[in-house]
Amino acid sequence: MARFGPLLLLVGPVLVLAGVRQPLPVLFMVPVGSGSGGENLTASLFPAVSLALQDLEIQTAPLGKYQVQLQLLDSQCDPAKALKALFDALWAGPRYLLMLGGACPSVTSLIARALPALGLLQVSFEAPPPSLSNRKWYRHLFSTAPPVRTVNLATVKLLQRFRWRRVGLLTQDRPGPTEDEDVRIIVGHFEDGSVTEVFCCAFRLGLFGPRYQWILAAGRPSGWRLGWQPSSCSASSLLTAADGSFRLQVRQLSSANTPGVSGRTPQEYLKQLNQEGSEVNPLHAFAYDAVWVAARVLVQVKEAAKIRRKFSSLRNVSVSEEEEGKMLLEAVKSTQFEGVTGPVSFRNGERMTVIELIQFQGEESRPGSGSGSGAAPMLSGVLVGEFNTSHQQVRVLNQLLRFKGPGPARDQTLVRQQHRRVGLLLYCVLSAAAAGTIFITLTVLCIIIIGHWRWPRRPGASPQDELLLLGLLLSSGSVLFSGLDRTSLPGPTLEMFCSVSPEPEPGYSS
Repeated sequence: MARFGPLLLLVGPVLVLAGVRQPLPVLFMVPVGSGSGGENLTASLFPAVSLALQDLEIQTAPLGKYQVQLQLLDSQCDPAKALKALFDALWAGPRYLLMLGGACPSVTSLIARALPALGLLQVSFEAPPPSLSNRKWYRHLFSTAPPVRTVNLATVKLLQRFRWRRVGLLTQDRPGPTEDEDVRIIVGHFEDGSVTEVFCCAFRLGLFGPRYQWILAAGRPSGWRLGWQPSSCSASSLLTAADGSFRLQVRQLSSANTPGVSGRTPQEYLKQLNQEGSEVNPLHAFAYDAVWVAARVLVQVKEAAKIRRKFSSLRNVSVSEEEEGKMLLEAVKSTQFEGVTGPVSFRNGERMTVIELIQFQGEESRPGSGSGSGAAPMLSGVLVGEFNTSHQQVRVLNQLLRFKGPGPARDQTLVRQQHRRVGLLLYCVLSAAAAGTIFITLTVLCIIIIGHWRWPRRPGASPQDELLLLGLLLSSGSVLFSGLDRTSLPGPTLEMFCSVSPEPEPGYSS
């Protein structure tokens, strides 16, 4: 009984008002014990879900005429157990049209494929992985959190914005670029728990400073706390390595100051949530909006079915389960309202939202964060831009950017070719010597050719003398052209004669 404590608290108010309001049964599938990350997902999401149900109860008609009843299903992050729990709930009844949840990718992938056959529609609050992007197979799966590929698209737009073409990729299971590979722009895809280890390694390898730019495509919104895990680097070393790095993350709360569909502003919602005093999951705002999506689409379908029965020419006409499923699917596709995470709408099954571009600029000043406090250093994040998935454009506030160098880092070593100039006197002396050599060579070459006309060459003799004189003639002629500049010869012609590439000078490497 203690294990299902959140379930009793969740459905308690529903049982009291069941006689007044029409019930809307909804399945709520989450791991009761712990999620994929080991945290108690049900307990951390309960405050946001409970607050959404409370806000729905005080709404006017038509929302006020219905009551959402959540049936908790423990997936245990096991596809087989989750599927059995789902079949048992569908068999026991009542008839369900919609399911919330989706915290375990393995469970979501299996159940989402079976949703059309089960006559269900799922609204998730977890970012769908790229494996669930096929809308032909997963057309009944929607999520209030944008998919992972949205963060990847924002990363590509950011790279195009700064014209970075040579990029290194660092992931959890793939080693990153080395200094010998001359990679200056590094895109990281790893969990927040690996931040300390990664930047400590970057500090030891010297992959930081004005010549390097780190871009962390994190996705989930969360603060960075360097040094909270054991590391061989000091706090100042970690801050030095991470300073100036970018982080792309999904916007968790809307910045609007106007009330949303629930009558609360995002700031009021967060204040009310913090009054609960319990630790909340970073996905709490997406779970809150997911409950509102479920309630709105179910009410829309129920009201449409009532109108059809009331005004139909045939008496006691009812909407079939297949028609009800199609109506529900169209209702979700056309959903549009202002939630605590911003405008909630879907395009091709994906949530339209904003990806924030955060740049970390120095250490955040906090009370008690002195050298003797022992607290882990926090990087000060500044919102310097955003990527809107609606028009797929990245907007960067240049006045807020701060780089360690004179500007953004270059994606590779810059090599500038410079023509080396020689003195006029030296050029004249060498040209005169080359001209004399050419004259002597032509004279000897003419004598040899005339001699061959008069005295035929012996069989088997090779023309080595002629080839040697011809090479001497060409090398002497190149001396005359190598001293000329672009004012005398066009660029392509000059590059053809000057075939030796100059070495990059240290002053022009960045």
